[in-house]
Amino acid sequence: MRNEKEFEMELLRRLAREYAGRKRRSEILSEYVELTGLKRPTAQKRFRRYLFKDGVSNKRGKRGRKKLYRNAHREIVKLCWEYLLCPCAERLHPVLNDTVERLIQEGLLIGYSQAVIEEAKGVSLGTLKRIIGGFEKPIFRRKHRGNSFIHSQVPIEADFGKNAYREPGYVEVDFVEHKGGRTEGRFAITGVYTDLSSQWTVRACGYGKNLESIRQIDERANGRIPFRVVHYHPDNDQSILRALFERAKQTPGVKLSRSRPYKKNDNAHVEQKGGDKVRKLVGYRRFDTLEDVSLLNEIYEVA
Repeated sequence: MRNEKEFEMELLRRLAREYAGRKRRSEILSEYVELTGLKRPTAQKRFRRYLFKDGVSNKRGKRGRKKLYRNAHREIVKLCWEYLLCPCAERLHPVLNDTVERLIQEGLLIGYSQAVIEEAKGVSLGTLKRIIGGFEKPIFRRKHRGNSFIHSQVPIEADFGKNAYREPGYVEVDFVEHKGGRTEGRFAITGVYTDLSSQWTVRACGYGKNLESIRQIDERANGRIPFRVVHYHPDNDQSILRALFERAKQTPGVKLSRSRPYKKNDNAHVEQKGGDKVRKLVGYRRFDTLEDVSLLNEIYEVA
């Protein structure tokens, strides 16, 4: 006759498969406890040990949702994140698709399949927050000071030059300072507005870089653009962003984005016009009076 231990093990083997199925787990456990006289927690441990040893329970895998995004997706997101100088998820998510396309054009995603790239484009905002939360935060040379609100409201767009192949209305904006190598006091500044498609360039001068002066420059420049502007793209100067942000907010259908900090090539068209249409015309000397500002505006009217 088989002893008591052999009986328990034989019974365990017969019931283990059905116990692993979880449909009648409680009934099977009660039956096993009744036949063997063991306590219920002891019987549960015995089933678990037997199932793991026999490999039955391993087929179920881990509980919870299956992971949709793998390391390859996180690497693509990190490339986009670094390309735009590490913005938060809320600012990266609206431009994620465009940034991925830009990386493809520059050959930075050659090692990834098209399926993985398309899946990375579909990352939700919540998932993007979790992915970016795992990245090591960089230390920049400096941060934007003062009113950081405006920078959080205006998204970064690194590939604004693609709009050169569209209809007129996509305008890069930059400002040239006439300080003559000295930063003290107020001096004249010239606003340069360049349309990417037509290369139409407008210049207007103001006295100082305060918000009121920038507004006056913006009004004068926009009054000389013969078509409707649909998208402005300046650098990261707060006064410029504030004036254009107010204009975009008051004008339906007008968009506003900004270039990446320390990346002049993001505004390459208007940067070139600043040298060709301003510096070559009026030079590098200092203009720091209202008479100078008036004369510069007269020159720009006829140049």
